[in-house]
Parts: sequence; C-alpha cells; structure tokens
Amino acid sequence: MKLLITLYTFSLGCLLTAINACTKNKVYTEESQGTNFNLLLKTVMKLSNFNTDEITNFRYNSSGGLIEITTSSFDQSTGKPYKTIETFFRNATGRIDSINYKIESEGQIIINNNTIFHYNTSNDLSPVYTKNGGDSSSYTFSGGQLVKRKNYTNCCGSGLSLLSTFNYSYDNARNLIQFVSSYTTHPVSDTVLYTFDSKIFPIPALRGINWVFFWAPAFFDDYTFKNNPLSKRQTNSDNFDYEYQYTPNDKPLYQKIKDASGPLYAEVYYYYD
Repeated sequence: MKLLITLYTFSLGCLLTAINACTKNKVYTEESQGTNFNLLLKTVMKLSNFNTDEITNFRYNSSGGLIEITTSSFDQSTGKPYKTIETFFRNATGRIDSINYKIESEGQIIINNNTIFHYNTSNDLSPVYTKNGGDSSSYTFSGGQLVKRKNYTNCCGSGLSLLSTFNYSYDNARNLIQFVSSYTTHPVSDTVLYTFDSKIFPIPALRGINWVFFWAPAFFDDYTFKNNPLSKRQTNSDNFDYEYQYTPNDKPLYQKIKDASGPLYAEVYYYYD
C-alpha cells in the first residue's frame, strides 16, 4: 500500500518501475530551500508519471532529536490519499522509549502499531517488542554497531518462532555498505550493496532497505547513513544510481535517482531551516 515508509527507506525499486517520463532538471518551487541548512524539515519526491508528489516532513524536539516523520501521498493502486505518521518517544537521555506507527487513508486509521524499546547494561538495544503484533527481535552488536538481528513472530498465536535474520556490514565512516536478509520461509536470501560520496547525509533516521522478502524495517533505532549513497545494487530487485546538487555546507539540495539499467528516474528536493 505504501510507496515508502519514509523517503529514505531506499525501497525505490517498487516505486521507480512505474516512472517513465524524463524532464530536464529544474527548480521545483519558488519556496526557499533553507537559510541555515542545519535541520532537514521536508523532502519532496517528484513522481512525474503519476503527476503526484510524496511529501515527507520531519519534526524535532528542542534538543534536535527527531520526534515525528509524516509522509503524505497517494496509493497508486487505489488512487486514494494516504498519510503515515511515525512518532518517536524518548527517555531523559534522548534514547527512544517507543515508536508509534500509523497509516491513515481518507481519515481512517489502517495500521496502528507500537514498538517498545529496551536497552542492556551496555546501552545497546535488547529485544524489541511490537505491542500490537506480538513480535520480537534480538540484536548482536560489535563496537557499538548493529551487525545481526533475528526477528521472531507470534503468527496465529502459536508462540514465537524465527522469521528472519538480517546481517549488516559497514565502512569506516559507519555507512551501511552491505545488508543481507534471509527468511526461514523462503530459501533465497537478498543482498543490498551501497557506495557513498563524502558529503553529509541529512535524513535523521532510516527504516527499510528493500522490499523483497522483507516485511519489517531494517532499523528500529536512530541509525542513519553518514554520507549520501551513490549506488545501490540489490540481488532480487532494481539497481539505482544517485546524483546530487549540494548546499553550501555539503548537504543534498537536489537528488536524482536513476534506474541503473534504463531511463527511469525520480527527483527529490530537500528543504532545511
């Protein structure tokens, strides 16, 4: 139903396959894209083939911590507008206590899930519990970086069983360069590979990485790339290359996402404080 969980879930394969029009790079709007260029406030993805935009807004607390991501667009299969609202609740140290995730369509709540967070004595995430789904995850960290996650499901009330395993690899800048997902119900694993530039990645949180055999966010916490992806190569989905125009302080102002095997593309515009 949803095109993207948030703009930079990078699940663009299921989106761009339907975009087949090419236009010259242009200024999207006369609205100012920023003065200070510190906090990212909004992104707009231009979907030329559907003549609709996907608009994502980011809200922060007084300390600069992310407290809400709201995305508005249209479900291309039904033509109906939808909105996703992801609300972050934080403890006194700024760590996430819980996340509420909702999808609304025509004023009706379609999905409403709460995920509760716990931390171990090393302050790493310990099993996360999805309140409405009865699911849980276990985490393995190395050097403070998530390297493996196992996801368990309580499908049909039969008790928790292993659903999937995710493995993560990073470069020296702590960018995710390889993500491998495998499911107990499917014999084929899926691998995603990224390369990066040296500029600043402004999106405050990542969720999904791919949508092939993938039914849960790749990250529940505040993880985000440090730099901007230049390429994405995925075993069981489409491949993409990324081009940018940057702000004076080296953050993206404009992004073009191109199908690596053809003319398909999307445009993204960034708006800052």
